[in-house]
Amino acid sequence: MATRNPSLNTVPSLKKKAAMTAEAEDELKGPRGDWWWTGVKPTACPGFDEAAGVLRSLPLPNTATATRQEVIDYFNNCWTQTEVLFACLQGSHAFLRQPYHQLRHPMVFYYVHPAVLYVNKFRVAGLLDEGLDQFIEQLFETGVDEMSWDDLSQSREDWPSIRDCHAYRKASYDLIMRVLKTHPSLNGPSNWGTVGWAIFMGFEHERIHIETSSVLIRELPLEFVRKPEFWPDYHLSVNQPSSAVPKQSTDFPVNSLIEVAGGKVVLGKPDDYPSFGFDNEYGRKEIEVPAFRASKYKVTNGEFAAFVRDSGYSNKQWWTEEGWSWRTFRNVKWPTFWVLDGPSGLHRYRLRVLFDAVEMRWNWPVDVNVHEAHAYCAWKTAQDGQLVKYRLITEAEHNCIRNKRDRVDAVARPAASTAAAAVAAAPKGSKPVITIGAVAAGAAVGAGGSPAADPAVNVDMAMVVSGCDAAKVAGANFQLAYGSQSPVTALPPSEAGFHDVFGNAWEWGEDHFAAFPGFKVHTYYEDFSAPCFGGLHHLIFGGSFMSTGQLASKFARYQFRPHFFQHASFRLVQSNVDLSLYDTSKASPEQPIVPFYDTSCMDAAEPYVGDHPCCSKACRDRFTPTRAEEMEYNAAKLAATKSSYETDFLMSQYLSLHFGPLEIAFA
Repeated sequence: MATRNPSLNTVPSLKKKAAMTAEAEDELKGPRGDWWWTGVKPTACPGFDEAAGVLRSLPLPNTATATRQEVIDYFNNCWTQTEVLFACLQGSHAFLRQPYHQLRHPMVFYYVHPAVLYVNKFRVAGLLDEGLDQFIEQLFETGVDEMSWDDLSQSREDWPSIRDCHAYRKASYDLIMRVLKTHPSLNGPSNWGTVGWAIFMGFEHERIHIETSSVLIRELPLEFVRKPEFWPDYHLSVNQPSSAVPKQSTDFPVNSLIEVAGGKVVLGKPDDYPSFGFDNEYGRKEIEVPAFRASKYKVTNGEFAAFVRDSGYSNKQWWTEEGWSWRTFRNVKWPTFWVLDGPSGLHRYRLRVLFDAVEMRWNWPVDVNVHEAHAYCAWKTAQDGQLVKYRLITEAEHNCIRNKRDRVDAVARPAASTAAAAVAAAPKGSKPVITIGAVAAGAAVGAGGSPAADPAVNVDMAMVVSGCDAAKVAGANFQLAYGSQSPVTALPPSEAGFHDVFGNAWEWGEDHFAAFPGFKVHTYYEDFSAPCFGGLHHLIFGGSFMSTGQLASKFARYQFRPHFFQHASFRLVQSNVDLSLYDTSKASPEQPIVPFYDTSCMDAAEPYVGDHPCCSKACRDRFTPTRAEEMEYNAAKLAATKSSYETDFLMSQYLSLHFGPLEIAFA
């Protein structure tokens, strides 16, 4: 019988997987035959790493210069990666089994949904006149919203057979390829205003589901999955010995806080930047970031183990009200991908990776949701005896810990005519230089306010590296460089000294998902962003080992509700404030000061769900006021009270009670 805690569900699976022997295999068991591949076989697919025998991701295309063949290659890379991943599922029940949390569809939906979206969006954009199968294209059109943790979905039981789903994928592949080979929209650049934008939208939507499907696969019992052929290997550290009880400096590193000066950050992707972006990336918002400090690494499994051993999951004081309700409903006792390896009081665990349960990797980033991250921050604040509370990073702060080239405001915003001229002037077959902003990169500003060209600092690394060279060139575990997370010390730090700013695991933020000023809904995908602008979804930053294409871009803005799991971790952040500004007599490590910090959702631009932005600088109830703010508040409160007390009406009532009717008393 399934429990509400997935980590408890996986325990018997370890034994079941070991016991699988000579069970009769059907066509969905074991390695897939040639029939499985509806497009290009992995060994013939662009992105195939012949040395390793695996398929990795290609770089994100340049929408201004990509040739038709480059577009086709990128599509085949997406499409075949989906089929390599889904080749892990063992038996039809693995496709049809609803997730334990009942917040998503079964895997069969995500096997077909990307293909359906290509067809439907191509029709919306005018690339196709007709679809293939109206029933399939309605049934698989829309996924489950990120609903509340206790709003359980009742899945349908009459899904089409896997063979029928496979047949639809084959037919849709052929249809999509005809568009890519013949449609005139790919004869020139694609951008927000061209029909070719729908083509690139389809690619990046499919990559979203490659990643989110991998999370659902990681949640399946082990008897339903196996590591598929052509999938990248786990990081080599997976085979290293592991201690039952982790020790700092031996099994995981000391995670010190690094000072960051802060400064101005300009959020928002330039309209004419030549890569695909979803609508929420565009617009412009400036934030002045005060000084702060942040942990050198994302919090590791080894660090988080101390919280688990200290009964952090059973101590209500560390949890928000919503977080505690979620924890008790799910009966959660440790991180979702930890697998109990003995009696619960022994605190011995293995780690669930995509297709296996391996010895615990204490130096890998811990996978948690926002509720767990916030609880750890509160607990760690008390453990360290801090008067200023630890928290998660913000979107603007995340830009401050990146390399200069990787900041979102490190990109020039040339006029449209300048961008077009750069494309036209580029030699045939080459890619034009995208220059980087003067403030972030230190480049000289040229005529007209545009920075001078600087090829050394001009790129979004997601457009430069594939999975074959991401770790070496970009210093990041993304684009399927590995099939798992890696030690937080494995790759070099950013210029500011922070590791895994990009890749390995997403980083939860304090910001809610909200629009920038200048935001516009794209008509090809009207419900991609706007329905989530309601203060219920938290941003994630930097990508994970599973992030490919646009998900690995420095401009990516993705979000989930706080109870959802992704390959996501967090970094400790603490505002660097002058304590003399606060009344510290009221503060303690258990009730710490929470200084005001600006988030990208503060006083957000329309549209938003509801009547107003989710957060506002004028409403600071969740922050600790400074002495000056407290005095100002008390003075305003006194003035309001005095004003309401001394109205003419109240004065008249007062005199009447003492002297009788005023017309008589003062006649």
